[in-house]
Amino acid sequence: MPRGRVRPGSPGCASVRISPDSRSLDRETKHDDYERAGVQEYWLIDPEQETMTFYRLTRGRFAEAPFSGDAYESQAVPGFRLDLAKVRAAFRSL
Repeated sequence: MPRGRVRPGSPGCASVRISPDSRSLDRETKHDDYERAGVQEYWLIDPEQETMTFYRLTRGRFAEAPFSGDAYESQAVPGFRLDLAKVRAAFRSL
């Protein structure tokens, strides 16, 4: 199957919490695997660095998805809006 083509049964979105012990796996290997599988969105949540990065599949490749303010609106999961202020608050409570 061509790179980035959606496979039947592929999830629309994958969310990954980066672990200090698997940083390279989470940032690189999973990114490439999900891209190849045709996952429409890939979210990287890094509690240690207190960062969130969102990618959308565009022409078979992940591109960083823009967001502003305190919400990220998914295109892969219609109507889903991630409250970034709550995620940031959760980072601080860890």
